[in-house]
Amino acid sequence: MNINSYNPFVPNGTLKDRQLFVGREEELTAIANRMTGIQPISINIIGERKIGKSSLLYHFSQTWTERIQNHEKYIVIYLPLRGCQTEEHFYDEVANSLLQNLTSKQTQLKPILKKKSLNRRNFSRTIKKLQEKGILPVICLDDFEILLANQQQFNEGFYNNLRSLIDGMSALMLVIASRKSLGDYAFENNLSSPFFNSAFTVRLKKLAKDEAIKITHFASNYQNYMSIKLSEEDRDNALQWADNHPYKLQLACFFLWKARKEGNDITQAKRQFKQHLHEGGIQIKKNWLYKFILNFWKYLENFLFILGKLHKLLSHLLEKFANQMIGFILLVVILLFIFGVVNSEQLIEVIRNIFVK
Repeated sequence: MNINSYNPFVPNGTLKDRQLFVGREEELTAIANRMTGIQPISINIIGERKIGKSSLLYHFSQTWTERIQNHEKYIVIYLPLRGCQTEEHFYDEVANSLLQNLTSKQTQLKPILKKKSLNRRNFSRTIKKLQEKGILPVICLDDFEILLANQQQFNEGFYNNLRSLIDGMSALMLVIASRKSLGDYAFENNLSSPFFNSAFTVRLKKLAKDEAIKITHFASNYQNYMSIKLSEEDRDNALQWADNHPYKLQLACFFLWKARKEGNDITQAKRQFKQHLHEGGIQIKKNWLYKFILNFWKYLENFLFILGKLHKLLSHLLEKFANQMIGFILLVVILLFIFGVVNSEQLIEVIRNIFVK
């Protein structure tokens, strides 16, 4: 069953129809504000699978001109990283997307972006030339995990170069969608580049109730192209099943619409909805277990490391205290010898016992 043949989503889950995009105004405003500040600040949009990260980035790339002034100062692109296998391919994709998204007032920038087979140095020069023209490229990177999974191509030098363009020169801004924060990924992959500390983190959560209600109305109107419209009861059921989760709402509305179209009752729709979530949730459970084990081992390693350090510190303190006590005892015996309390044989015996032990 191909759900995507019945809805406005492309196969990777990105909502393409801007008229159907609902909510996320706070996050969209956060991106626009950091884009137009005195110094642009990159943003890391994080959240669970199917929470709407891709759709948010794509929608911003569609509507950014409605949110800021001085459009000629920016070029905003949406770049999914699926299929991006080499560093040079990444640079070429960025340059081509920037070229395709030039406004009518930016056509003079075409010679800068038409270079082929960019390497790291040429890419940096291209971005710097755009900066000299007063242009800030804003790149919305989707599926950032693709780069992290290929450290042979996308190594520390790659990330350090991006960091220099972002923070060192303020010549580039990134809006990165990922399931976890860049800092978490750096820790898990033993990456030390300061790039992973350069972005402001925004966590994407479930929709507000009024936004979820709006989605059900949009879904109802969308499905009406087949002369099948969701009833108010259907929309209420979708809200109850999905708990304001955007992807679950889309699924619930689809299966309710499908039940109406095929003449089935609501029980059938709910069963198919749960079955689809269960089938899709197998991998989620594996990911949850993997994350739990990974985090457990990470904290265990840190705990054992701290214990080792503590043992070393305690051993040092005990040794220091023991040496001080030996010195004190030796001083007392010498003083007793000087005052005639102990004789020379007793003094020698104490010294022998101390140093032999």
